[in-house]
Amino acid sequence: MPQKPPVRHHLVNKAYLRRFARDEQLACVRLTGQRHLVSVNDATVQKHFYSTELPDLEEDAYEKALSQLEGDSEGAFKRVVDQGLVPADEDRVLICQWIAAQFIRTKASRRAFEDIARSMGKLQFGVESTSDVRERLRLPATTPDAEVEAKRAEMLATADTRTVNSQGHLTNIAAMLPGLTNLALGRPWVVTRFERKALATSDTPVALIPGPEVPLDGVGFGSAEHIFMPLSRRVALMLGPLGNPIGIEEGARVGTARAARLYNEITARNARELLLHHPDDDPLAGIALPEPSGAEIDVSHEHVEALIEAFAKQQGRTSGLPAHSPVDE
Repeated sequence: MPQKPPVRHHLVNKAYLRRFARDEQLACVRLTGQRHLVSVNDATVQKHFYSTELPDLEEDAYEKALSQLEGDSEGAFKRVVDQGLVPADEDRVLICQWIAAQFIRTKASRRAFEDIARSMGKLQFGVESTSDVRERLRLPATTPDAEVEAKRAEMLATADTRTVNSQGHLTNIAAMLPGLTNLALGRPWVVTRFERKALATSDTPVALIPGPEVPLDGVGFGSAEHIFMPLSRRVALMLGPLGNPIGIEEGARVGTARAARLYNEITARNARELLLHHPDDDPLAGIALPEPSGAEIDVSHEHVEALIEAFAKQQGRTSGLPAHSPVDE
């Protein structure tokens, strides 16, 4: 009898989390203020997060691919993190691939995809002509304009909260992984090792750090001045500017208390729901935690709705936006 695919998917893989654990246990600090121990087996788990319903793929095809990538990178992690070796080219590729996958596979990445999909869908549906909406909804050609516009209004009223198919995010993982890996490989490496100070990690361990002229909400994997992630309880990796235009000297650094504090502050700011660390450590002491995150993309709903209003006016029809719309207030 064929074995059923696993339904519990780790959004941050177990082998990585074990580098912050004691006897398979992690200290979990939720951004809501709750603190408790959690098993490595249960941390960052969500059912069916990577499951697909595409007819030409097995249900767990994406989960298998991510597990394969994790397995391939584990040897590189052992050599670079556990043994302290200078990363060979092959190990750089494997770790950069892991970083790219970890960046794009999280809840935060899925929420960003959903935010964009909802806004683009709302805009597209809101600016189309009545006849285009009739065709999109596959309504009979004889359907009165008033009925078509009523259906448009119904859809616009729920456009900001509609369910977005998770397959779009899964497809994004596969499509973006090679490019993100190359963007990570094109950066200089600085590995910092700490003897006594400890590091935390989070549900979103890969942090993009903008330069002085880039707003935090506008930074991307390619435009980030630095990319940071803790690799273990005692080791951090900082990837410098793409192409290394300022000539950062690669290599290992000895961690200081100041560096540990800075890195833990970055990790805390980048968390979406929770932080994780070794139960014997207190790396977040004195660090203000952010609020649990909501939307990932700062979409201007007022701008989207203003465009819908403008197109409606140009086409000589009502916008179909709800009466409580910020545009109408």
